[in-house]
Amino acid sequence: MPAMVDLKRHRWFCCLALLGTALPAFVGGPSLALRRQRGSVAPLRAGATVDLPPPPTEVGEGGGGEEYEIRFVDNQEREQIAQQWLTLASEEERKILEQKVLPFRSTAYFTGKSRLCLGAFIGPNCQGLGLTEVRMDIQDLASFFMDKRVLRVMTLITKPKVQSEAATLILQASKQLAEETGYRADFEPLQEQSSGRYWVLARSLFEL
Repeated sequence: MPAMVDLKRHRWFCCLALLGTALPAFVGGPSLALRRQRGSVAPLRAGATVDLPPPPTEVGEGGGGEEYEIRFVDNQEREQIAQQWLTLASEEERKILEQKVLPFRSTAYFTGKSRLCLGAFIGPNCQGLGLTEVRMDIQDLASFFMDKRVLRVMTLITKPKVQSEAATLILQASKQLAEETGYRADFEPLQEQSSGRYWVLARSLFEL
């Protein structure tokens, strides 16, 4: 499991001007940028700053202190990343890449759903991918009749053989993205993946 982190030492810059009601219409291409820099903490708003975790105890690429960018990944780039990772993947990771990541398609709002891929990058190097889906929230009758929506994190995978904070950052970005757009964040699909370790991580981060 990725190392647990202290949320008091760094911050993100979060640009959400293209989100909100436009989110379901997104098809590939970056619209979200989250960058780690040193500084103080401020509430999350469009263009504002929020806490960002420090690097974990061990980082496979670099010695810590790297700047991460969390952004949308289009279909072509996602496929290229997945193909590169296959060469280093374990049997479990290969199954996720082949059955979940490669077939995934970012789509505009269609048949009540839209799909988005989030990536965590250090420079040009992708450290993790999160596959998400925005759909009607049928958690209860009230949500259904009020036409509320939920952002579900369907799959999460990090670069094989590299320890990083990418999983934590993608989970936090998904949570804050949902909050900024008025959606409910749902991490329950992660219970079925990777022995549930990312579901456990999400629960610990957000006190689910």
